[in-house]
Amino acid sequence: MPNYVYNTLTLECDEPLILDRFYDENREHKDPPKEWTDYHLKHILSFECQVPVANNESQSEKWGCKWDASSPDYKRVSPTRLDYVLTTAWSPPMRWLEKVSVIYPSIKFTIKFEDEGPEFIGISTVINGLRTRKFYYYWTDIPQYFKDQLKVSLVDIYNLITIKTGGDINKLKLDEEGNNEILIYVIEQLGLNKEFEGIDSQILRNIYLTQRCKMEIDSFESNF
Repeated sequence: MPNYVYNTLTLECDEPLILDRFYDENREHKDPPKEWTDYHLKHILSFECQVPVANNESQSEKWGCKWDASSPDYKRVSPTRLDYVLTTAWSPPMRWLEKVSVIYPSIKFTIKFEDEGPEFIGISTVINGLRTRKFYYYWTDIPQYFKDQLKVSLVDIYNLITIKTGGDINKLKLDEEGNNEILIYVIEQLGLNKEFEGIDSQILRNIYLTQRCKMEIDSFESNF
């Protein structure tokens, strides 16, 4: 059984008719059974419609995830915006998104996603096949582990690292031994080594990048 990824996909376009076209052209069943209700028709999205997979091709290679969209829901937020929520297997549908955005070049696609593990979270914006914003990070269960063990909040850790780096992630590169002077300073300054045995630069770097990614995602408005 796969790990599922929960996705929120937002489409923005100045031309409402193009959003209407996307909705109509990406429904799984264009000729649905007569017994289907309006509810069924309004809650369907399929990657197969615009990015079909041949018998000798892999869905993962074409779509970036193992199977088609699962449990999709739809909301027309405004004439110039529509949102989908959907579940995918193992990973978000980034390859599908890059391909389908070329078909609809005037639509700005923004997807935010989170693995059920949780193993990774992220947000990305794609326009006409190009990722204009790409921010995601992998984690294990470290953030919750820190919350359970540490007296210092993750926000305090994040803020101190941001002050020391000026927000420049490149300053958090690890040396050949897996250390970083700034991160070592933060560990000592906050007394983390006294509360959490085995903490090191790699763990603290993961915490910082994960927290930064979560803040980026939280700043993106969702209508679901």
